[in-house]
Amino acid sequence: MRKLSVRLLVMLLAALALAACHKNKQEQLTAESSTPQAAVQSLIQDLKAVDIDQLAQHAMPPAAYKQLRADWGKDRDKALARITDADRARFKKQMQEFTEPDAKKKLFAKLQPALKNWETKGKQRLPMMVGIFRIMAGTKITQAKNMTAEQKSQARGVLDALSTWAQNTDWGDQAKAKQAVGIVVDTARALDLKSLDQAYSLTYEQAMQRYATAWKGAEQLLEIYGLSVNTILDSAKVKTLEQKGDTATVEVDYTILGKPMTSNLEMVRKDKRWYLDDVVKSWQKRQAKLAHAGSAAPAASVAPAASAPATAASVPATGATTH
Repeated sequence: MRKLSVRLLVMLLAALALAACHKNKQEQLTAESSTPQAAVQSLIQDLKAVDIDQLAQHAMPPAAYKQLRADWGKDRDKALARITDADRARFKKQMQEFTEPDAKKKLFAKLQPALKNWETKGKQRLPMMVGIFRIMAGTKITQAKNMTAEQKSQARGVLDALSTWAQNTDWGDQAKAKQAVGIVVDTARALDLKSLDQAYSLTYEQAMQRYATAWKGAEQLLEIYGLSVNTILDSAKVKTLEQKGDTATVEVDYTILGKPMTSNLEMVRKDKRWYLDDVVKSWQKRQAKLAHAGSAAPAASVAPAASAPATAASVPATGATTH
């Protein structure tokens, strides 16, 4: 009996401690998102720290974040059912190639034909490939219905800067390619995924860690070829252009490859915290869709039962007329 009492006391204390941590966390998030400017700065800091879970908590209202956690792995069985044995074998082979003891040496040797082909053909084709990419991306920007004319202009500026970078980068450089292979191998090893089933079975916490690992690897790859994500984030200057009640516009000035850029972000306040308007609208749209799906199911099941009395009532009426 005494042991049971001690266990209950320990569980109670643990629950109280967890509740206190949760309360402190929510207070911290509220403080860090108490103004439109602070909310955007928090998102930038999360990106710099590569803290994906913290980014989600800053970006999403508490209810949305809670549902994200609750729904994690909800459709895992369906996803696993769609994976074929060929998919599993392909993934396993690729991960083995990236993680075996002499993977860096083998992969770099395997890359040699492509690097040589770059010198003879790749350089000549690059301007055309970049041009096609610019046209496709530019068309997407032009057709985007959720962007203002100003935002489209800002997006085209970013597209121009990245296109110029891509066209002026020597993708066939041997030394850079060797570094890149090393980063890919180190990242694959750090991900520590042996199978597709394992990848689909990750818990939320495990997935966030893997996302951060992949993000860091991608940052290092871009850095090798002259595009530093951290330099861009470090250059960001945030200020609130306008605030009217629970809506605001935040301006972010930053530099990409030495070129000054500006992006305007629409913000909205919910329960003392500020969020990107697009994120909140996306969440609300999802909630409305779920609510509609939930109400449609009972309505469909009730409809046949409702129609039955009407049909039955019509039978005596018809019989009476005949009689």
